[in-house]
Amino acid sequence: MGCAQPTQSDTVKVDETNTTEQNNNPKIYIGMISRKVITLDYISTDTGLQLKQKVFEKEQIPCEKQIISFASRMLDDTLTLAEQSIVQDNTLKLVLKK
Repeated sequence: MGCAQPTQSDTVKVDETNTTEQNNNPKIYIGMISRKVITLDYISTDTGLQLKQKVFEKEQIPCEKQIISFASRMLDDTLTLAEQSIVQDNTLKLVLKK
């Protein structure tokens, strides 16, 4: 399980730093049903699938089990976050498929 292997152009960097450390990378937040919120570095050209890969790296939730939404719309795996109107400091919602 997990995520499909990214191609070289799809490789993502996961923020492994302590969330109390400050860096200048833009962040988005993923709220989970458990009320846990995870913080991820991102770039606007990341796709929905790359975001799922970042969640997998941080939480070990397989990509195929993730449903991520923003403003009541499911993220499209093939579109960039910018194309889906995701900007710095947005909070997205993650639910799991059964």
